[in-house]
Amino acid sequence: MLLVVVALAAQPVTVAAASGTHIASSRNWAGYMVEADAVTLIHAAWKVPSVVHTSGDAFSSSWVGIGGTNSDTLIQAGTTQYIENGTPQYYAWIETLPQTAELIAPQKLRVRPDDAVGVTIRNVGGDQWQIKIENASAGQQLTRSVTYASCKCSAEWIEEEPTIVTDSGQGLATLANFGSVKFSDAYAKVGSDTQTLRQLSVTPITLKNGGGQALATPSDLSSSGNNFTVKYGS
Repeated sequence: MLLVVVALAAQPVTVAAASGTHIASSRNWAGYMVEADAVTLIHAAWKVPSVVHTSGDAFSSSWVGIGGTNSDTLIQAGTTQYIENGTPQYYAWIETLPQTAELIAPQKLRVRPDDAVGVTIRNVGGDQWQIKIENASAGQQLTRSVTYASCKCSAEWIEEEPTIVTDSGQGLATLANFGSVKFSDAYAKVGSDTQTLRQLSVTPITLKNGGGQALATPSDLSSSGNNFTVKYGS
């Protein structure tokens, strides 16, 4: 069976809360996002979560990206952690929609549970991008140059229930129990200003199934405005 893990752009429904802030829900995303003009850099770091085998295959992906909110021009990179046939698997990956994700071979960049990983996506002019994935625990990094026409219209820091493509079709995977993932040192450059999530007035996103049950939930932002945790469940 051919199996490819991909991450698709979500279009979360934004709802005005009583406080005047905004919240959102998505069928496949949990984390934070912001819509803005001229997003040219995004960064975050996290420790790769260990996925727990319960029953059947299950998947999750942790990533940062530019352009995926209410747009199909998403450039993104991160880690995927999943259970297939009872065996945990961990990879780094890069994706530019509508292409499917490219899994990075472990010989090029190791990914293991609890590894400290950082991802930076940077526009270096026009449609030229540089994607850097660093594994501080392994002392490794991978840098990739990409040509991609992005709207540069949003920034995302996400834990995802990914879409799986097989030789018989595609569909949303079962979300793996990833416990929790702390995104740290999260920021983006909008125009000429590099800003924390709090400065960007980001919107939190809760991942909910078709019945409205929360499957993954972001915490509030830290006092520094650049850290948060996504927890499996509500």
